[in-house]
Parts: sequence; structure tokens; C-alpha cells
Amino acid sequence: MANLLDMLKCEPVVVLGFSDGAEVAILLAATRPDLIRGVIAWGVSGVISAEELANVERWLPVSSWGPERSAWKEAIIRNHGAEQFEPMINGWVSAARTIYTNGGNICYHQAAHVACPVLLLNGDGEVGNTVRDVSALAARIPNCQLVFIPNSSHAIQNDQPESLFQAILRFLAPLNN
Repeated sequence: MANLLDMLKCEPVVVLGFSDGAEVAILLAATRPDLIRGVIAWGVSGVISAEELANVERWLPVSSWGPERSAWKEAIIRNHGAEQFEPMINGWVSAARTIYTNGGNICYHQAAHVACPVLLLNGDGEVGNTVRDVSALAARIPNCQLVFIPNSSHAIQNDQPESLFQAILRFLAPLNN
């Protein structure tokens, strides 16, 4: 992303990211502040904590997935193929275990170096990115607003798209002046 922005030679931008993309957005702002004038990130906590690892490990075995995960399973198969479903889930769990074993940091440590304004959003029904972890990440970022979106889980854009959109507009308004 930094290389693309360098090639475009554009003015500093506001980046949006969801989940892993949110981790990347925060890392980009921390490492290349010259490129970023704001970050909007949701579904992010900066760490793989013990609670998040436990939630991810509940995905296994995939053969036990019931109706509560059918939409997610169908989306993975539709986007990546049936043959990728089990390896993808196993890979995510393995990656989470490795990150946790190595201290859990994804972008938490680097977040203190983010100089631009940041809007962190979290669904009030999010199970992976705990209130504790998201709040700790927000506290590490010097100019950060943390907003919890009611009646939402990890994918705020699916659960409460209008609330997400309005939060983004409120955040962007002073940046556009």
C-alpha cells in the first residue's frame, strides 16, 4: 500500500480498513505517517489475546460447523472454492496460534507511533476483539476516537451499514476542512 501511494504521488490520504485490513491501516499510519492523514478501522484490536485465540480455536474442527456458521462457510466456498474451505480455516487458526505464541502483537506496539487522527469502531457484539483489547489499542493511539456500534458483531458493514457510514462521515467532516 505504501508503494502504491508513493507511486501515485498523492497527498496524504485517509485509509479505511476492516479486520486484517484495519491492522494494516494502523501499521501503515505508524510506519509511513507522511502518507496518511487519518485512519478509520473496525474489527481490530491490535493483538491476538488469549480470549481471541480461544474464539478462533472454536472454529475447529470445521466438520462440526452447524447452521450458525452456514453463511460464512458459503461465502468462503463461493469466493475461494470448496477445496479451500478447510485449509483456509485451519490456516487462520494456525496463524492466530503463532501470533499468540510470539507475544500476540499485530499492530498494538506500533500504534503508539500513529500521529494522525484515528477512528476505531467495534461492534458491541464482537466476540474476537474484546472490549478490553480494543480499548487498550485506542488508549495507545494519541489521537483516537473509539466508538462501539450497537447491535453489531465483527462485520459492522453487514450488521449496521448505516451506523458505520454515519460514523465515517462524522469523522471525515473536520478532516475535509
